[in-house]
Amino acid sequence: MTQTAHSETLVAQAHGGDRGAFSSLVGTYGDAAYATALSIVGSRHDAEDIMQDSFIRAWTRLGQLRDERRFGQWLRSIARARSLEVLRSRRRAPIVPDDLDVDGLPDDGQRDTGASDLADVIAGLPGAQREAVLTYYLNDFTYERAAAYLDIPVTTLRGRLRMARRLVIVTRMR
Repeated sequence: MTQTAHSETLVAQAHGGDRGAFSSLVGTYGDAAYATALSIVGSRHDAEDIMQDSFIRAWTRLGQLRDERRFGQWLRSIARARSLEVLRSRRRAPIVPDDLDVDGLPDDGQRDTGASDLADVIAGLPGAQREAVLTYYLNDFTYERAAAYLDIPVTTLRGRLRMARRLVIVTRMR
């Protein structure tokens, strides 16, 4: 069974009231929702709260989901909307925190860079590239799964990651 078919089955079961199935969806999409929130609000604590709140909203509004195959994209839209609400309420600009765990991000090997330096570089990426980097690398997703979650074609994801890598290299060379 493919990941998408498995997720569809879990969504259908959750829609029928199966909390265990919804718990499995949380396990499947939790890191992705966290990455979405983190890419917008820049705070680990806020991103964790937003992730949890997004799943609560998804559970209570599951009947509004029209296509079970699009659960990931629907959850992402909930997490993005909630993240923007948090930003508006605090009147802060979106950033990536200094304490961002970037151990899983690739190093191009050109220079040693501390985690806080790399977090600053990631914070400087345009929003689409920042979200692609955090979604793909923090979740250890395949290109296909990250693209499906972001609701973009795989070629667009690859392009955003390629552009982000170039921007990181240029910034680090300065």
